[in-house]
Amino acid sequence: MSYAFPKEAKDGDVVALKNGVRYQYQSAKDRWIAKAVVDLDECPRFKAIALQYKSYDNPKEQIIISYFPYGSQDGIQNVGWSEVRLANFLQSLDPNKTWISIGGQRHEIHSISTIGGDPVYQMMASEGDLTPYIGTVVEVHNCEDDE
Repeated sequence: MSYAFPKEAKDGDVVALKNGVRYQYQSAKDRWIAKAVVDLDECPRFKAIALQYKSYDNPKEQIIISYFPYGSQDGIQNVGWSEVRLANFLQSLDPNKTWISIGGQRHEIHSISTIGGDPVYQMMASEGDLTPYIGTVVEVHNCEDDE
C-alpha cells in the first residue's frame, strides 16, 4: 500500500499515517521527514492548543472544544454541555472509560461519537462550559484511573 503526501504542503505541516509514523514537511528542502513514531499499543496522550473550530485545511493534530448552551441530555431540556473533538490524531481514547482528563482535570463523558472519522466526546452537563481551555496548550488522555 502506498501513500501520497499532500502536494500543497506548507513548512511544518505534519501528516500522521495509520502505521504510527508522523512526517513533517520541510519547505526549504521540499521533502517530508519522519518526525516521530507512535507506539499504537501505549495509552495515548493528545497535546495541542485547544481550538474553537476545526481547521479542515490544516492536517495537523487538533483539539477542538465546543459548548452548546441549550441542548437536551438524558431527557432534560435546556442544559448546556461541552464537546471535545480529537482531530487528525492516529489514536483515540479508551472507549471503555467514562471520563477524560483535560489539562490535568478529570471530566465525565456522557457519550462518544465520530465526525469525519474524528472521535467526539460529549461531556456531562454537570461539567459545564469547558471553552476556557481554548487558546491554551492542553493534554487530553484517560490513562490513570486515580486522576
